[in-house]
Amino acid sequence: MSDLSSAGSSGSSILRDDLRRGTKAYDLMAAIPLVVIYALGAMGQFGQIAAMLARLDLAHPDFNLSIAILSQLATFLFAILIIGLLFARTPPRSSAKGLTPRVMAILGTYMMVGLLLLPRRELSGAALAVSTMFILGGMAFAVYALLYLGRSVSVMAEARHLVTGGPYRLIRHPLYLGEGIASIGAVMQFFSPWALLLFAALIACQLYRMHREEQVLAGSFPEYAAYKNATWRVLPGLY
Repeated sequence: MSDLSSAGSSGSSILRDDLRRGTKAYDLMAAIPLVVIYALGAMGQFGQIAAMLARLDLAHPDFNLSIAILSQLATFLFAILIIGLLFARTPPRSSAKGLTPRVMAILGTYMMVGLLLLPRRELSGAALAVSTMFILGGMAFAVYALLYLGRSVSVMAEARHLVTGGPYRLIRHPLYLGEGIASIGAVMQFFSPWALLLFAALIACQLYRMHREEQVLAGSFPEYAAYKNATWRVLPGLY
């Protein structure tokens, strides 16, 4: 009985070690809520894409419907990429303490979903094309940043590896820039005072996230100070 008890205690200890903060298993468990949210979003996008494709008549192409499909497809692919990277990422070296950074990260990531609660505006073909260009261009740049970020991707303010290549060579937060550009296109499609208020709140959240992420990275990587001095935060030449 004592041997069995000892073995059980040893197994529990190993399990606790595997799930302690800083391990891959712990990071995967922490990522599960994010994976679920992104997966639900991707499923919703897939359903909308399928419905729009069913309405598409190749013999008589609808310009507005075609670019709407492209917008939905870009968002769907972005969500799929995020899910894959959340599974593949390495455990963080450090993270911001307290509840506020986590709340602001969640709000900054999912706030623009609130646009779907607002009535969609009827846009002219030209306005819809401009909106779609913002969405596709922003999402393409965000994907470009994600591919360089790779296994260092985070939603919360965490430090994994210091990425300084690709778009990170010039600006410190290219992912937020891409998402912001795409959000401008989305706001155009739901334009209203409420949509503008959501966008302003998004910018406030993202600025806070940038500040906290830079604090975490500076505390984890001594070389971050030099990198910070050699780059712009989000807009080259401006900010």
